[in-house]
Amino acid sequence: YVKIPRYTDDAGESHSAQKNKLNAAFALGGAPLLLETVTEATGMEIDHYIEVGFGGVVNMVDALGGVDVCLPTAADDRRSGLKLDAGTSHVDGLMGLAYVRARYIDPTADSGRIERQQRFRGSMFQQATSAGVLLNPVKLESFLNAALSSVTMDENLTRDALLDLASDMDDLSPRDIRFLTVPIANANLSTEVGSSVLWDKTKARAVFESLEADQPLVKKQKGA
Repeated sequence: YVKIPRYTDDAGESHSAQKNKLNAAFALGGAPLLLETVTEATGMEIDHYIEVGFGGVVNMVDALGGVDVCLPTAADDRRSGLKLDAGTSHVDGLMGLAYVRARYIDPTADSGRIERQQRFRGSMFQQATSAGVLLNPVKLESFLNAALSSVTMDENLTRDALLDLASDMDDLSPRDIRFLTVPIANANLSTEVGSSVLWDKTKARAVFESLEADQPLVKKQKGA
């Protein structure tokens, strides 16, 4: 639940600043308004963005040869199309998309889906490193072709910049990757726009300041 800055819609109509859910910014004003909202809410300037649609998820997973996902119990969700047995499964792009979209298989709803999407990104990185994609120019070129065919980037983010970024990551291993969410003060805040999530202002500010200063966000795990 954040403040969305004043904006002008596609029809040229001006709208005053409003309190709303963060994801509403994208629906109201696309990526530019979302970036402005994030900057105002966090104090961080966003240098670049990549917008990944459903097709982008499918294409990238297939370009990697599929990824591993793990479910504690079997899932059969007709809404998302997810149908997997309990345990680890190697999924293609379409089933991977169903895995990250499913929201009714987890009792914690959206919070559970966020954690599942984080694990999925970790699995994608693990697959990319284990298959040698980042170290193999041919495989990396194929992966970027698949990815860039179905994503939207800001005009200042180039293909060469992405290749350089991939090269900078070639000495990382999956265990170097850590995920976290913004600390929450209220996970079921009642507002005029419906049930929302409220950040913990103090703890969230510490996260954003660490990101801005390029400082570690979580402690290194023992044995990692």
